[in-house]
Amino acid sequence: MTETIRVMFVDDHELLRRGLQLVFETMTGIEVVGEASDGNEALARIPDTKPDVVVSDARDRTSLALHLAKALGR
Repeated sequence: MTETIRVMFVDDHELLRRGLQLVFETMTGIEVVGEASDGNEALARIPDTKPDVVVSDARDRTSLALHLAKALGR
């Protein structure tokens, strides 16, 4: 049995987040559990959505990459 990978998208462009969600939802073994428009919103949603992976816009100044990584490290 394959374990499902829980994914959250973080980007300030809603159209990009929706597109990624449509693509990832067609993949076996991946569940899109959430999305956020910036790093602060993602940090607030991680405890409820419990993603395994966060796909984030590298140019987002609020991305807070280290904080996101710590939040995923549960």
